[in-house]
Amino acid sequence: MPLYAKVLHPGGEPPLYECRVNETGDQCSQCTYIKSNGERCKLRSCYDLHYCWIHLRKVHDVRIAPSLITIHGKSVGLGLFARTNKPLAPALLAKLKRGGGSAEERKTYAVFKPKRSKKAKKQKENVIGKYEAELMTQDQLNRRYDYKDEDGKTVELTAPYGVTEMLRHGAGKQYDSLCHRNYVSYANDARGSTFTNNADLLPNLVLVPLRVIWEGEEILWDYRAEYWAHDVGEVKHVKRSAKKRASRRPKSSSVRRRRR
Repeated sequence: MPLYAKVLHPGGEPPLYECRVNETGDQCSQCTYIKSNGERCKLRSCYDLHYCWIHLRKVHDVRIAPSLITIHGKSVGLGLFARTNKPLAPALLAKLKRGGGSAEERKTYAVFKPKRSKKAKKQKENVIGKYEAELMTQDQLNRRYDYKDEDGKTVELTAPYGVTEMLRHGAGKQYDSLCHRNYVSYANDARGSTFTNNADLLPNLVLVPLRVIWEGEEILWDYRAEYWAHDVGEVKHVKRSAKKRASRRPKSSSVRRRRR
């Protein structure tokens, strides 16, 4: 069944905005992976623009799964993990993160590695993925996330799936992956948790590792201070048949998560 995203109203009213993720039809979109025999994968992808969970792991070495990050005791939802087909015991992961393990183990279970120099040859290890989202206008963002309180005053919420380019001359284009997203959109911020950020989003919207990211680790990057300056909009994901779809409102240097 297709995946829907709903921006919840803080007052418990009908959602501020609702959309079908990646504009899938009655079913989730078909995986785009082409097998060695020339046939296209028949599995469906509800969370990523291109691949099912099997080929997302095969092509990009990642898995979308419930995040380990919690805020005020509440899970933030889905997260992005470094994941291959290599089984790794938790005890070994802990040892590797402390700098232990044999040279062979460190080579085997290092999924992503930071770029040490411009001469680095294995570019795939240096890139986690490219952020894909809708290019948005200010008016479109307002329609999705603004609401009026009991006094009729407009309240602005941080767009939880938003990103703004920061160019040398100032703010650049702004994007929102609420309705149009790939796996990079699921990477969370470690702020407020016992974890630390291990990746960063570059000006070209490419997510890269800041240190070695091991098999099974959650991929986390700093959303920047502006993202946390105001309340963040809460989004709920549901799966349901398109026939039961509720009406939705019409669409009308560095990178930071977009507050608007």
